[in-house]
Amino acid sequence: MRRETWGGSWSLELDVALWATSDPTQPAQFPLVCATVRLKRPGNRTGELALDMIRAMRRNGHNPKLLTSDMAIVPGADPEKLQNHLYDMGIDTCIHIDEGHKGMSKDGHEGLIWVDGNPYCGAMPAKLISCTKDRHEKLISQEVFYKRLWERRRYLAKPNGKPNSKGGIQYLHPTDEAGRPVCNPGRPHAGKFCTQRSVVVPKERLNLKYRQKYHYMGPEWARMHFAGRSSIEGYNGTFKKVHRFGDPDQVTVRGYAAKYLAAAMMVVASNARIVENFYRDSPDQVEARFLKAKKRRAGTWSEAMHDAEFWNKQAETVLTDEDDPPE
Repeated sequence: MRRETWGGSWSLELDVALWATSDPTQPAQFPLVCATVRLKRPGNRTGELALDMIRAMRRNGHNPKLLTSDMAIVPGADPEKLQNHLYDMGIDTCIHIDEGHKGMSKDGHEGLIWVDGNPYCGAMPAKLISCTKDRHEKLISQEVFYKRLWERRRYLAKPNGKPNSKGGIQYLHPTDEAGRPVCNPGRPHAGKFCTQRSVVVPKERLNLKYRQKYHYMGPEWARMHFAGRSSIEGYNGTFKKVHRFGDPDQVTVRGYAAKYLAAAMMVVASNARIVENFYRDSPDQVEARFLKAKKRRAGTWSEAMHDAEFWNKQAETVLTDEDDPPE
C-alpha cells in the first residue's frame, strides 16, 4: 500500500500468516486461510511483529509446530526477538539461508558444526560444507551441487530426545550402516562429539538464528518449504488481484487505524471466499485441481527438489574426487 506525496512517498505493508498443509504430497484437508495479520511500515520490527502474530494464534487456541517464511522475516530477524522464543515454544523452522550466510557457522560445539542450519560431524569435507555457497557463486555445476548436497546427509547429526531443563539438546554422532562412526575418532584434535559418539549442545550454541528441522534443500525440506511459500504467494496474488490491496485509490480512508481495519476486512472476505470454494468443490474436483497444479510444476527446480526418484538417483551416483570438474 504505497502513496506518492509532494514530499516523497510513504507506504505500509501487510504481513500475513497462513495455514499450510502438513502433507504437500496430498490435497489439503482443510481451507488454507489467513490466521492473523499485521500492518506496519516496511522492514519495521519484523521479528518482534512476527512473534506477536504467532502469540496471537496461540491465544486463539492454535499451536503451530513449523514456520516457513521469506528471508526478510525469520533469517533476517534478531534471534533474541524471534528465534529464541520460537525454540522455547517448540516451533521449528524451514527456511532459506541468505547468500551471505551459506556454509559453516561459528556456533559449533565440541566437534559438532552447523552448516546451513543443520548439525554435522566436524570432519565433513570442506567441499561439502561450501557446496551451497560454491553453487551460488557458480563455482560448481548444478549436477555436482546436488550430489554434494546429498553426500552431506552422511555426516548429519541426529537429535536424541527433547531439550533438557536448560534448553540444551543431545546430538548423536552419525554412523554408517554397520554402526561405525563416519569419521576417524582417533584423528588429532578430534572433538568430544567424535570421540564420545554424542554431545549435549547448550542452547546458546544451537545456532537458533538459522537452525531448522529438515536437511537444508533436501527432499523433506523442499516439500515443506515450497508448499508453504507457494501457499503464501498464491494468497498474496489473489488478495491483490481480487481486492486490489496495494492500490491507494482502492483504500481511500485516512489514518493507520482505518487502513488496518480495511485490510482486516479484506482478509476476512478473502478467507470467506477460500472456505466457500473449499467446501463447494467435490473431492474429485479437488483432486483434479491438485494434479493439474502438480503437472504444471513438473520439471521445475522446486518440484525436482522434493521428488524421491530424483534424490535416489543422487544417492546412487555420488561423485568422487576424480569425477569433480576442474575448478
